[in-house]
Parts: sequence; structure tokens; C-alpha cells
Amino acid sequence: MKDPLLITDICGTLYKSNTTYDFYRYYFSKHHKVKYIYFMLLMSLPAKVLYVLLSKSGLSLQKLRYYLIGLIENESVEKVEVTAKIFFEQYLKKRVIPETEVLIMQSNRLIFSSASVAPVVSLIAEKYNAMAYFATTLEVKNGKYTGKILQDNQGKKAKHLLASDWSSQIKNATFITDNKEDVDLLRRVERPIVVSASKELSFWKKTEIPALEIILK
Repeated sequence: MKDPLLITDICGTLYKSNTTYDFYRYYFSKHHKVKYIYFMLLMSLPAKVLYVLLSKSGLSLQKLRYYLIGLIENESVEKVEVTAKIFFEQYLKKRVIPETEVLIMQSNRLIFSSASVAPVVSLIAEKYNAMAYFATTLEVKNGKYTGKILQDNQGKKAKHLLASDWSSQIKNATFITDNKEDVDLLRRVERPIVVSASKELSFWKKTEIPALEIILK
């Protein structure tokens, strides 16, 4: 009989990092100074406060996310992949959440499911010898990113897993996440695990997910 799957998120779950935006910042700082300055302005505290205020007036934060991800437009796939490897070694490794990594290292049937962009998720999946990964995939033409999203995994982890070849194994799986939007998938697995900050504990307790395990970060 096969061991159960271990399905895990990445941002805030395996790493203390928003891997998409941290990678973009790292990449632009190395290869595109103008984009780097622009990106840093968009990610600054005053800008974030403005986004919150605008969201209350009807601005779609999802559209803002798509715009930020789209800044990779015209960047070389090869250059992005090479830089992602350096980013992993120099940045992400230092931000690993040990408790999550221990669980990952104990599994021989690992799947990553993350809303982060595929160039980063695919590399992490390779580094941890995962069997598969689900990520936000980007359109490529002529060896460069177009800035368009082909498939978004944000808020759709359960949907995409249930539509995959792994669907029949989800019920007996372990799932690790820090995202509130992943409650549906947490309810579907045998062993639900949440990586949570202390201030979020009340939210997770209110979900009343049976046998929920919590890792404090």
C-alpha cells in the first residue's frame, strides 16, 4: 500500500517569504534597475495603505496581483530560471520554516501546491524531489514571458487537485498551509496542518476542522 500524499503550500508555510514578490524584487535588482525601482515603489508601505483604501472603494486586489505578476513581461525564461536557482540558494534557504521542512523531508510522496509563480515553484519542487507541483503558470512566447497568467492557483488548490490524477488520494493525504483560503482543502484531507501566527489562532479555531494540527511560526 502506498504511503499517503503530503501536499504543501510554500509561501508562509515552508518559507517566511512571499516567494513571487521576493523573487521579483531579487530578479529586477540584478537585471532590470528601472523595473526594480518601479516594483519597490508599488510594494512600499504607502502604496499598500493606498491599495487597502482603494479596495474599500471597489478596486480588485486580484487585478493588482495580476498586474504585479505581469511585470515579468519580456524577461527571458532562461535568465529567470538561472536567477531562480541563485535566489533559492542565497535567499530562500535562509528563510525556511524548520517544522514544515522536517515533515517534508519525512515524506516520499510530496506534492507542492502554491499560488506562487511556476519558475519558483518548479525549482523548489525539484530541490525537494517532489512528485508533482501545482503553481500559477505564466505564458511564454519566443523564449520570453508575456506577462499573462495561463492558470492561477490562488484560492483554487482543491479545484486543481480534484481535477488531477491525484484526486482519489486526497482523502488520505496530509495538507500543510498557512492560507485562510485553503480551508476547503484542509477539510478534505485526513491530516490537516496549519502554519499560523499567534494572532491568527482564533480564526483557525473557529473553523472547527477536525483533528487540525497547528505549527506556530
